[in-house]
Amino acid sequence: MPDSTATVHLLAPEHAEAIQRLASDARIAATTRIPHPYPEQGAREFIAAQIAARQRGTSWTFAIIDRDELVGVCGIEGIGGDEPPELGYWVGTPYWGRGYASRGVQLVLDFAFQNLQLDQVRAHALEHNTASRRVLEKSGFEFLRVVPHYDAALGNLEQMIAQYLITRPPIRTSH
Repeated sequence: MPDSTATVHLLAPEHAEAIQRLASDARIAATTRIPHPYPEQGAREFIAAQIAARQRGTSWTFAIIDRDELVGVCGIEGIGGDEPPELGYWVGTPYWGRGYASRGVQLVLDFAFQNLQLDQVRAHALEHNTASRRVLEKSGFEFLRVVPHYDAALGNLEQMIAQYLITRPPIRTSH
């Protein structure tokens, strides 16, 4: 588990090189919507799209940083839509199994509930991605159901998706 040196920072153009390198790994594409091969300008285009969505107020995406090194990405998208906003995340393969996804998810959920005042956040993971499902469950998400997916970006349409939901914890008051 990473210590308190792991933080989140708003996604910015200076993160493009690290994202490009980490997202180019086929193992990332196998469990996310990230395409493989990753496009040559994929990171720059992704960051520009996320900054534009943040300016519209529909998405907040963060770089997960440890000791000045980008290890992954975590964010909330779909803010202001009919469905609860959705949390998504990925961590570069050199950093798998070290708690960075859990840390990023917790920090982004804290931001979503405290700063954005969201009431609920949904998330999903491929049914067979036990590591990602464990991150969601450890973070307080409630498992809802397993359903077929229809997202061509996830590749094999025969894979199933595990859906999750978390509700903002009640505000504690001291007497």
